[in-house]
Amino acid sequence: FAGPLWVRLPAIVPQGRMNALQAALRRLQEEKVPVDGFSAGNPGLLRLLRRLFPDRPLLADEGMNLWNPAAIRQAADWGADMALLSAEIPPEAVAACREALSAGSPVVLPVCDWTYGRVRVMTTAHCPGTMAGPCDRRCAVCPRSQGTLTDRAGAVFPWFRDPLTETTAI
Repeated sequence: FAGPLWVRLPAIVPQGRMNALQAALRRLQEEKVPVDGFSAGNPGLLRLLRRLFPDRPLLADEGMNLWNPAAIRQAADWGADMALLSAEIPPEAVAACREALSAGSPVVLPVCDWTYGRVRVMTTAHCPGTMAGPCDRRCAVCPRSQGTLTDRAGAVFPWFRDPLTETTAI
């Protein structure tokens, strides 16, 4: 792999899994893994990453649900270097947000918005794979740890199980 390496942290980390996440981040530090940046979707993880990796860029991602200049400024206060606007924000509001941030003062931090791709629509503790059989809580090796769900209108939503947090992203 020759491109930049970014680590995306989950937006939701259940209380019982936080120690495992912190241990994984410490291993990145100790082993001097050449991580180019991090993406986090909640204030606690942004602040943790800023403490652990003060020289790495941090993106406040879609988990932060950033809609307006005040939210973007707050993400900067929590340690973000960049902000990803909510995928639900209409294009005219994106322009207004950028204008408001740059009016009379420099932009607090680079702001990006969605142009292409799938957006996470839900994070859930439930695993859809359990519809096909019992769960033994070994998500990393389970053949049912990813799949697709189809809604009644026929839209297809891919899902995958995160073995670290034991949550499902849809």
